[in-house]
Order: sequence, then C-alpha cells, then structure tokens
Amino acid sequence: MPRQRRTRDYLEAENAFLKNRRFADGVASVAVAIVKWTGRGVVAYFSFRSVEVLAGKATSANIMVQMIQKLNIGESGDHSLWLIVLPALVAVGFAVYGLRERKLRKDTTARIHGRTARLEKLVDTNRTSSTLTPRGETSEEDKV
Repeated sequence: MPRQRRTRDYLEAENAFLKNRRFADGVASVAVAIVKWTGRGVVAYFSFRSVEVLAGKATSANIMVQMIQKLNIGESGDHSLWLIVLPALVAVGFAVYGLRERKLRKDTTARIHGRTARLEKLVDTNRTSSTLTPRGETSEEDKV
C-alpha cells in the first residue's frame, strides 16, 4: 500500500503539536525534579531537627538500656524478644526470596536466549547482537 504524501498544513500542525508536547515534557520534568528535591530537603531538615534536640546529651546508651528494660528480655515466658527477632527473620526471608527470583530470571533468560536470537535473525538478517551475556548480564569488557 503506497504511503500518502502529507500536506503542508498537516505537517505544520504536527510540528506545532510536537513543539508543545516537548515544552510540556520539559515543564513536567522540572516539576518532578522540584518535588523530588523538595522532599529530600524536607526529610533532611527534619532529620537535622531531630538530631539537634538530642545534641550534647548522652542518649545512645540510655536509649538502649531503656529499650532493653521495656522489652524485659531474658525473663522466662516473655515473648518480647520476638519483637526484635521476627522482623530480622522476615527481612532475611525476603532477601533469600529476592536472590532466588533473580537466579530464576537469569536461568529463564539463558534458556530462551538461543530461540530469541534465532527468531530475531529471521526478522532482520542484518541485526547485530547486544553485548549482553546469554543470562542477560553486562559483559565484562563493558563494565566500567
């Protein structure tokens, strides 16, 4: 099917639209940067203010002693130790899950790599390969 030639009016309208779109994208990226850096500034300010209140006081040891006393660690039948241990166990569990998921993804990528490359060559015989390894990792010579 032959491609229709676009009129000058159509091209001018398309050009105007693209200019407006580019301007809107620029405004949006500036707004995103302002929100991001304002949020970071607010977090830094309140972190500073919370540390400033404790400045000059011997609090680190006192806070740990009070926390241990409140948890009553070591008494028989007391389950408050789980308040410390359970979150650590959950974090370790999620870390193990994440590592297994990454290994599964890389194994799957390696398994389908050959078929994908073959199908891409069928579509475009001049296609060059990326420098990724069959497992989808960056090759050693490309690492900085």
